[in-house]
Amino acid sequence: MELSGPGCVRPIRRFCGILIRPAGPDGALQVAEALGRRDDAAWISVAAAGAEVVFSLHPRSQQDRDDLLVQRLQRSAPVHDIAAAMILHRFVRRDVADWRGRQYAAQGETCTTADEYTDDDLQLRGTDHALLELLARDGRTSYTLLARATGMSIGRVTRRIAALQAGGILYFDLDIAPAATPTRTAAFLWLRVSPAHLETIGLAVAEHEETSYAAAITGPFNIFAVLTADSAGDLYRYLTTTMAALEGIHSFELSPVLHRLKQAGALMTGNILAHPKPMAARAHRPRSPHPSQ
Repeated sequence: MELSGPGCVRPIRRFCGILIRPAGPDGALQVAEALGRRDDAAWISVAAAGAEVVFSLHPRSQQDRDDLLVQRLQRSAPVHDIAAAMILHRFVRRDVADWRGRQYAAQGETCTTADEYTDDDLQLRGTDHALLELLARDGRTSYTLLARATGMSIGRVTRRIAALQAGGILYFDLDIAPAATPTRTAAFLWLRVSPAHLETIGLAVAEHEETSYAAAITGPFNIFAVLTADSAGDLYRYLTTTMAALEGIHSFELSPVLHRLKQAGALMTGNILAHPKPMAARAHRPRSPHPSQ
C-alpha cells in the first residue's frame, strides 16, 4: 500500500489521526509502515494491542491533507475507520523538560514574528528545499555548514531560517528514543471534559510527572495526552489517584502503545532512532564564465 504524497507550500494545522482496522496487528503495521514513508507523518505508533494506529500529520497544504485523509486512507483495504482530530492548543508545562513547549511558551516574546516579513518571504521557495533537507536530517547543523552546502552566505542562511520559522514552514522539535529513557510503558490518554474545565484540566495534566505531551483537540474527546510510566501498575495508580483528583472529567480512554515506528519525524529501529538514508548526490551547476572585459 502506498500513501506517499508530494510536498507543497505553506503548512496548515497538524492533525492526529486514529486508524482502526478489523484485520488485526498485521493490518495496523501495514498502514503504519506506509505512513512512515510520508515526510508529513510523524510520531507514528501502533496502540491498543494492534487495533489502532495513532499518528500526527503535518500537511504542507490542504490538498496534501485531503489526499491522505479523504482519498488514500478511505480507499485503503486495511482501514476500517478513521477519526481525525485537529490540535487546537498545546498545554505547556513550566519546567525545561518540555523542549518543544518552551518554544510555544516563548511566542510573543521573541523578536522574530511574521509581521517583520513580506508575504513572499513567508512562502516556500525552490531554493529552500536543500536547506530544509539538511535541517531535517540534523537540526543541529551549523550555519557555516548550511551556507557551505547551499552556496548561500551565513547571513542569508540565518535570515532565511528565521523567515521560514516565522512563516510556520520550519520548526525545530526534539524527542528522545525509548531506549534512552528509564520508563518502559507508554499510553495515549483521551479525556472528555466539560468546556468550563478544559483549560484547568489541560494545564494540570501537562504538569503531571507522567505526561510528556498534552493538547486540546477536536472530536468526541477534547484532551489528548501521552503518558509514560515504569509499569502498568504505575499507570493504574495515576488514573485512580492523580487523574481522579481532577474535577470536570466526564470519561476517558487509555490506549497502551504497542510499537513506535516514528518519533519527531525520524524512523525507529526497535527502540532507537534509525540512521537517516544517505542524501542523493546533487548536480552542481557550472559557474557562469566572467564576461570579457
